[in-house]
Amino acid sequence: MKRNFSKFILDLAADNGSFKVLQLAYGITGAAFLLVAGVISLINQPLGWGFLIVPIVCFAVLGVNTIAWALIRLLVDSLGSQSDKAQKASVTATPPTTLPMATTKSGNKKSQTARLPKKK
Repeated sequence: MKRNFSKFILDLAADNGSFKVLQLAYGITGAAFLLVAGVISLINQPLGWGFLIVPIVCFAVLGVNTIAWALIRLLVDSLGSQSDKAQKASVTATPPTTLPMATTKSGNKKSQTARLPKKK
C-alpha cells in the first residue's frame, strides 16, 4: 500500500508543467476580473462589489494551490531521497568476485569464485 501511494505521488509530481499553467491561469483570471470589477464599480458600485468576488476566489485558490503543491513537492522529495538511498544500497552490495577461468587437469575450464578465509 505504501509503495503504491509513493509511486502515485512520484508520478503526479513528474508532470509539474501543468501546475505552472494552472497557476498562471488563476493569476491572469484574478487580475483581469479585478480590473473589470474596478471599472464596473466606477459606474455601479454594488455591481462592482459583486464582480470582486471572482478575483477574491481566484487568488484564494491560487494561494491554496501553491501551499498544497509545496507540501506535495516536500513529500515527493522525501520519498525520492528514500528510494535513492535504497537503490544506492542495492547497487553498492558487491557480488562475490569471480576469478579468471581455471583449467583443470583434464583440460576443462571452470570458473572460480573468490572465497574469504574462514575466521577462527
